Amino acid sequence: MRLEDWDVFLRYSRRVRSLHHHYEPSTYHPIGVALDVFQVLSIPPTSLLVPNLQHLHWHDYRVPIAFVRLLTGPKLASLTLRTNTGHALYIIPALSVSCPLLRHIDLGCLFYSAAYARVLDDALPKWTQLESLACGEITPDAYCHLAQLPSLKSLSFRTPSGLTATGSPQGSSAYAFATLESLEIYSNTFSPSALFFPSTSSPLRRFSIKLVADNSQPNPIAISQIFNSLASRCTPDTHLRILLDLSRIDLPTSRVESALTLDNFSPLLSCRNLRAFSIKSGYLFVLDDHDLGQMARAWPHLEILELGTSHGWEGLSQITLQGLTPLLRHCPLLRTLGLSLNATTVGPRRARPGKGICNTHLKELTLGDSRISKPAYVAAFLSAVLPCVTSIKAWDDGVIYNSKYKRRWVQVTNLLGAFANAREQERRGLELGDYGEGEMDGGNLGSDSEPYASESSASSGSLSG
Repeated sequence: MRLEDWDVFLRYSRRVRSLHHHYEPSTYHPIGVALDVFQVLSIPPTSLLVPNLQHLHWHDYRVPIAFVRLLTGPKLASLTLRTNTGHALYIIPALSVSCPLLRHIDLGCLFYSAAYARVLDDALPKWTQLESLACGEITPDAYCHLAQLPSLKSLSFRTPSGLTATGSPQGSSAYAFATLESLEIYSNTFSPSALFFPSTSSPLRRFSIKLVADNSQPNPIAISQIFNSLASRCTPDTHLRILLDLSRIDLPTSRVESALTLDNFSPLLSCRNLRAFSIKSGYLFVLDDHDLGQMARAWPHLEILELGTSHGWEGLSQITLQGLTPLLRHCPLLRTLGLSLNATTVGPRRARPGKGICNTHLKELTLGDSRISKPAYVAAFLSAVLPCVTSIKAWDDGVIYNSKYKRRWVQVTNLLGAFANAREQERRGLELGDYGEGEMDGGNLGSDSEPYASESSASSGSLSG
């Protein structure tokens, strides 16, 4: 580039406040921005290419990390950076000097080398205004520093490998995490996650916690201890979201002995403002309609409920279709549902499906290894209580495949649209007064006298399985 070209470039680059560059090779975009472009821009007549840049998102492993330094100046407030460990060791010390006003830093959580942790340990004290941080492995000293930051709201990190002590690092508890709202902990084993669970200076107002373990499967007692520790830091009104991800861990030798029951969740029943509860793991769950009803009544603001659908419950589910009714009644905001059902019985045929309960937020169900006997009856029930569901995932992913049950759930999915349309037409007819009194009291789909009367019009007898 000629000097006059640089003058034009810099005249416009001074106006830029936000820059987003994300490159991942694909069949649709195999090349992206040519590397020659970055090479030309790597020798500017000034120290910064974009001097007034405040927000930078950079995801491109091809470009030398030295080029990124030309984008990071003293006005940068938000940085999302994806690079390899070697580049991280180079750029982090430079950022701590050139970008003292950083408030939001996202480096990902993939790095877990001791060298990376030491570099981050030296850099973190320079950023005193941090509001959010996502990084790799941190040291206990770094953790203690973060605990004292007055404005930190979101923290995501990987615990150091080889840590075996329990309790938060010494010196981190006094006035710790006064404003923390979101916490993600990644760990090779489960015990370090417990080690770094924050001791806060006051009850949490809003809190989202994600615990991710790679190698060690915690037993149900450890799960209860984590939930009990979390509940002790919350008030009943704490806006709470919980994700426990153990899906990367091999299945336990005896899944029955490590099964989870309502007793393991009982510490959380006092958290009435729980919004999301997700356990992704190889655990078995032993729950029935009464247990699900207790959970529903305890968590009236629940939006997400996911319980071990990736590997199934091995036929231990005692939750029936009727058990969904109190869940949908007491949790009207529910929009994501994943669990295993026992759909081999549908209850009294003359009872109105769901007793009039209807949830329109749910669009998809994830049902693991749910067993089913009569697809038409199940479709009629689900179309009444979940009229907007158009997709059901069952008997796939990590579940031991069963073609019979898989085929029946596919039949349910195909029937849902027909039943939902029939019920919608009936509702419109009732609103417009198109049905006579006898018709309304008779055998219409969804009526009290015979909710499944129209099944024959939507499916053949062969679908009864």
